[in-house]
Amino acid sequence: KKDILITVKGSGVGKINLLDKENIAISRQLIAIRTKKINHLYLYLYLYLQYNYFQSIATGAAIPGISRKDISQLSLRLPNSKTQKKTVSKIYQLKEIKETLILNGKLELNKLKGLKSSLLDAAFRGKL
Repeated sequence: KKDILITVKGSGVGKINLLDKENIAISRQLIAIRTKKINHLYLYLYLYLQYNYFQSIATGAAIPGISRKDISQLSLRLPNSKTQKKTVSKIYQLKEIKETLILNGKLELNKLKGLKSSLLDAAFRGKL
């Protein structure tokens, strides 16, 4: 639980997942990272942002892949644990705000589509 899984082989190279189970078996297409001195969510979010980098360095024509060395060579500035927790908390707060804004935007767009339909209907009936 709390291990970070990175897809290292295949079309999903660079995809990051956070394990929420106690025990699982993983395939050779995955690398598991277990944190000790770093907030696991802090590292997870950092690695999540590296997706495009992992995609860009993947090698192999038929089955693209990255190596353990590719991952271990990443450089991460590591603030103290209090700052890591604050950073993670702020990112998740911003994520919630973003999701709320997206949902509100979709609701407003649907309202506008309904209004457009009503206006067009009224226009074609000569009631404008």
